[in-house]
Amino acid sequence: MPWRRPLRVLLLAAVVPGCTGPAPGPDPTGAAFSIDGRTYQLSGGRYEAPAAPGSATMVRLQLGDKRAAGDLDGDGKNDTLVVLTLDPGGSGTFSYAGALLSGRPGQPGPTVLLGDRITIEVVRVSGSRAHLEFMDRRPGEPMAAAPTVHTVREFAARDGRLEPAQP
Repeated sequence: MPWRRPLRVLLLAAVVPGCTGPAPGPDPTGAAFSIDGRTYQLSGGRYEAPAAPGSATMVRLQLGDKRAAGDLDGDGKNDTLVVLTLDPGGSGTFSYAGALLSGRPGQPGPTVLLGDRITIEVVRVSGSRAHLEFMDRRPGEPMAAAPTVHTVREFAARDGRLEPAQP
């Protein structure tokens, strides 16, 4: 029986002068985001503070691992779309879509609530739309149930806010 060598494939990436990938949007790890009228300043992608002065209960906001870059507000500059998870110290863990808009430096990024204890699957910017896909629950289904309902939400940045995208 002849001896066979395993096939090895070597992939090389060519670097071509003048060709670059899509420009990244603003770095969200140290950004501020506005949620329900309150500003949360991230440090290293996290925020943590007592829920009330002297309280042992902590409010935590964390930057998710899925993000996308693209021009959400139509100003010709890439913005950053992120997912944030807020644990206000109670029983819920709330996911928000957040945007860092290049044309609004130094201002907190707008957010929109996606749901409680959902599973994020896709985060992308397509055209000027924020596109998110996640698993949620049916109305009235207990929070202890695993999310099984595929949900798609799209948003656009208008006047510094994230609003539902028009069809």
